[in-house]
Amino acid sequence: MVQGNGYDGRRISIRQLLQHTAGIYDGNFPSIENARQYYERRFTIHTEDEIVRAGLSHPPEFEPGKGWSYSNTGYDLVGLVIKAVTGRPWYGEVDRRIVRPLGLRDTYFPGTDPRIARPYAHGYTRFTPTEYTDTTDLIDADASGGYISTLKDLDTIVRAVFDGRLLRPAQLRELKRTVQTDGSPDPFWRNARYGLGVFSRDLSCGGTVWIPSGDQIGYRTRTGVTADGRHSVVVSMSSQLNDSLAAGIAQENATTRLIDNALCGSA
Repeated sequence: MVQGNGYDGRRISIRQLLQHTAGIYDGNFPSIENARQYYERRFTIHTEDEIVRAGLSHPPEFEPGKGWSYSNTGYDLVGLVIKAVTGRPWYGEVDRRIVRPLGLRDTYFPGTDPRIARPYAHGYTRFTPTEYTDTTDLIDADASGGYISTLKDLDTIVRAVFDGRLLRPAQLRELKRTVQTDGSPDPFWRNARYGLGVFSRDLSCGGTVWIPSGDQIGYRTRTGVTADGRHSVVVSMSSQLNDSLAAGIAQENATTRLIDNALCGSA
């Protein structure tokens, strides 16, 4: 599937897909950049196969292993690999390997249901400086981020990843093997490194914070956890400031400071 237009899937590893060093173009397909597009596209269903083909219709960002650029298209490729290897969809493996073993009662895959199980916070997107649109209802059933969870369950997950409940020591070492993100044009993650599906940054009080992140239209979530899984924080924002690059960066920087303050205050 990954061939032509500058791509050669034989040169791309699973690590590169998970670490965003594969060079897979990420066009944010299908894009929602204003309120009109949200109302037009919020209930449209897109499969991993469709999203990957849309990404591969563009040339690569760089040669595999020669850069870093966050790619949801790459995650959708991982979803297709999981199906090819296990014979089961990616969300079935998440449920079998993570949700059920940890007893996460409020974490689930909604499929093509655009609603969130109650109770929930509405999500709002600021498309222009004076306009907030309620963007809560949405179908997002692909492998780049189709799960719904709660702050409590997210806290359980990130602690379990780093305290040894989910990963064996060798697997955790692989997750923590990072690359620099500073060469990326993405301004949101300067002065960070990236492992397998997780950012890392230095804490002001010493040590490292690991930051699994998740964005969806109307919502922005950041979790921070120490390397031993003993201290963690979950930041949930029910708004996305998409009216300007500066507003988005300011929101990200404020979240980074909040995570640092919370973890350094508990150290």
